[in-house]
Amino acid sequence: MSGSSGNWFGKLFKKASQPGSKYVPGNDAGAWINHGVSLHLGGREKEAIRCYDNALELDPRHPLAWHNKGISLNSLGRYEEAIHCFDKALELDPTLDAAWEKKGDSLERLGRQEEAAYCHKKALLMEAQSHQND
Repeated sequence: MSGSSGNWFGKLFKKASQPGSKYVPGNDAGAWINHGVSLHLGGREKEAIRCYDNALELDPRHPLAWHNKGISLNSLGRYEEAIHCFDKALELDPTLDAAWEKKGDSLERLGRQEEAAYCHKKALLMEAQSHQND
């Protein structure tokens, strides 16, 4: 790929993540998730959550949408809601090591150390298994 392709993406990302952006991903769950990520990276968690909700309306069985929504909820200190989202992601894909890890982080924030330790161990196990399958 040429350098201009990367520059084009950078400009799109910058434009889409700016306050007041009118970018709308349409009827593609993946595009809504990507837009949510760009908003999350810009610190715009509430807007990111709306993007993940739009993705879930289009595809309620998309584990990444549930996972990413949980991350944004975590960033807002809404740990119980985040745990629910990570549980949904793991129900759909029990091998999603990042969801195990983030669920553990949320549980830790709530002082539920034993459950958090279990999730963190599970995350390490899933990550190790995914590397064995590479």
